[in-house]
Amino acid sequence: MAVLMADVIKRVRVELGDTGAPFLDSFLGTGTLTMYDLTEFNIWDVSATWIKDQIPVTLVADTDYSLNTQEGRVYLLPAVGALPQGDKLLVSGKSGGLFSDDELEMFVNDSVLQHTKGRETVERYRDTNGRQVMAGHTVHRGDLVRYSLDVPLSREINAQANAIGKSGLHDD
Repeated sequence: MAVLMADVIKRVRVELGDTGAPFLDSFLGTGTLTMYDLTEFNIWDVSATWIKDQIPVTLVADTDYSLNTQEGRVYLLPAVGALPQGDKLLVSGKSGGLFSDDELEMFVNDSVLQHTKGRETVERYRDTNGRQVMAGHTVHRGDLVRYSLDVPLSREINAQANAIGKSGLHDD
């Protein structure tokens, strides 16, 4: 089963306590502005809606607008242009103070590369009788990131301290 980077990033955010806080910004069109500063920075899961003549129109990222996620800015692209006077732009999403999604993705990729260099990764599965069919090391990205950040693997009191080795591989 393939692991999506977005799922890994969400898991890392939970482990770090950087799950983000929701935000909603509202801007009134002037007929001239195409760039708006949001109240937050390090943003993700952003959606933008143009209230055009009292009718909401969902804008499409990279088609209607672009984002500077680290600085918290929205740029309306030529497809939309400057909002007419009186129209509204609503921008909502999540913001966090520690890392942007791009920074976490780089960190996850670096962790995987660091801990798997020169190793062969073999997936395991169980047959219908419950027997392990193929043995080997399986890289668990979340474990690698927690290991790299020195975050405890378990919140349980009786958790085994050797659940992950110095190699950064989870052996079960």
